[in-house]
Formats: sequence, C-alpha cells, structure tokens
Amino acid sequence: MTDTMRAYVISEPGGPERLELRAIQRPSPRDGWVLKDFHPMGDVPTGVKLALYSGEASDITCAQFQRYVSLVEPDELVLKPGPSFHFGQLREAHATMDENRAVGKL
Repeated sequence: MTDTMRAYVISEPGGPERLELRAIQRPSPRDGWVLKDFHPMGDVPTGVKLALYSGEASDITCAQFQRYVSLVEPDELVLKPGPSFHFGQLREAHATMDENRAVGKL
C-alpha cells in the first residue's frame, strides 16, 4: 500500500464543480479508530445496519454527482427499496443477488 491516495478535495466554497481530484497523504488510524476483535454478526445489535462503499471517488463523475445533489436539494430523489426476504428465504435472497435481479439493497 502506498503512502498516498487519490481523493476529491474542495479547497474553496462552491458546489461539485469545485471538486478537484488530488493525491493526498493516506490517513492512518489513530488510537480508538480501529475496533479490535470486532465481530459484526455478534457485536451489532439486531435491527442496526452497517453499510460501506469500497469504490473510488473516480467511480462517479462530477456531472453524475451533481445530478443526485440537484434531486436531493428540492427533495425530489425517489429511492425504491429492494426486496425483503425472511430468513427461510435465504437461498432465494442469495440467488437474487447472484443473478443481479435486485434493485437496491437486500
């Protein structure tokens, strides 16, 4: 792993047009930032959801980002939830993911 990473940076006030892709110093975890011996299945209470995105900032263009911002500001962004499955439908849920039939999160 290198000591630098790419990140979008806003160095002055403005909208997405001010985003600049730069190489910056990769941050390193400080005390308290890393959970040792963390087991999500046992440590996260029922009903609490974790989400993460492991893509790069370059995965979305400024124009695409602005499109979403322009929908969020006037409260016009419509999000459709994906299908829900009971535990007994676990195989069907996995098949839905594997076959890319889900729209949204499962």
